[in-house]
Amino acid sequence: MAQPAFAQGPEHVVEASDEGCRIEVRGADRALLMRADADGNAQIGLMFRDAAATPGQTRDGYIYLGFNTSTSGPVTYRDGYEGDFSSGYIADMGTADLLWLVDPVHGRFSLSVDRNTGFEAQTGESVAEFEAFRDCLADMQE
Repeated sequence: MAQPAFAQGPEHVVEASDEGCRIEVRGADRALLMRADADGNAQIGLMFRDAAATPGQTRDGYIYLGFNTSTSGPVTYRDGYEGDFSSGYIADMGTADLLWLVDPVHGRFSLSVDRNTGFEAQTGESVAEFEAFRDCLADMQE
């Protein structure tokens, strides 16, 4: 008898140092990137394994938190990032804003571009990688 197949969840990569914090939640062909530096600058991005647009192209980005909070704003396609997911649609913000976006009360974070290409990550307290990322962001706020 065949065994049932179980889907593997996304891979989480967290980096924390005095210079900044970074988390990447990776899927098969795209990833969610969040990073902040010690100067108070932060970015979120919908990253792709293969080029998806021309650098400099601006689109509408939509952020969904939990099940009842959303916001939107421009995201700009950029390349030259490290790793397998080296280009994507990026939104700039401050570290305090990023810390609010990943607050565990929301439980999930979703970023989409033009409402049709997106990536969702669970961000609740039970996700150890997001706890470590939040701790790093909070330490940078002190």
